[in-house]
Amino acid sequence: MAAGIVGSVDLRLPSARDAFEAHLEAATARFQGVRQEALWDEDPTILAGVFDHGPGMYLRDDFQRDSPTSHRGRGV
Repeated sequence: MAAGIVGSVDLRLPSARDAFEAHLEAATARFQGVRQEALWDEDPTILAGVFDHGPGMYLRDDFQRDSPTSHRGRGV
């Protein structure tokens, strides 16, 4: 059995808190937080155009607004 679970939630979405809470409810004792990828490269051939996060995603207002992980002290 896993000692901890790290979920995946797009923290830019308005529904991020609901998704975070659903992860927490599903694995209360083992849920450690969420991981948000911010892959981007100026050259679209590097990541084959799969990722659209753009530069500076972690600095964007829609990423930083009321993040569900900021209130739990359990974010990863």
